Amino acid sequence: MSKLDSFIRESLRHTGDMIIVPRAVTTDHYTFSNGYTVPKGRHVYDFSEDCLFSESQYGPDSKSFKPFQFVSQNVSASKVDRTYVIFGGGRHACPGRFYAVLVLKLFLYHVILKYHVRTENGNTPKKLMVGPFVFPSKESLIFERRKET
Repeated sequence: MSKLDSFIRESLRHTGDMIIVPRAVTTDHYTFSNGYTVPKGRHVYDFSEDCLFSESQYGPDSKSFKPFQFVSQNVSASKVDRTYVIFGGGRHACPGRFYAVLVLKLFLYHVILKYHVRTENGNTPKKLMVGPFVFPSKESLIFERRKET
């Protein structure tokens, strides 16, 4: 299952639906360790793409898809940390992430066993970015039922 966890983790890292996450300062103010202060009521934008594609974490080819790069780390697809913010982080991490990953595993298990999946031209479709949002390609996936053996 470590290969499936690694594949899901890498897939989610590459298919985030937002590249920025807005946050509002609700306390009186927030002061960073370098002394910079954000006043109450201001909005702060987290550029999650910077975390998800950090060259210091993922190497110089951080934007290339490497499905099994997390196998050696033996890390679950639902585990959050500073460089993997798909499900949020810290006390704000999504409590449903374990269920979401389980459903993805069951879905992929079924698809891998029952279907051959491809695109019409055989290439990986490009994502469409509009502002901070990322939309999937309009190119269709073709599911061909595998022959029973």
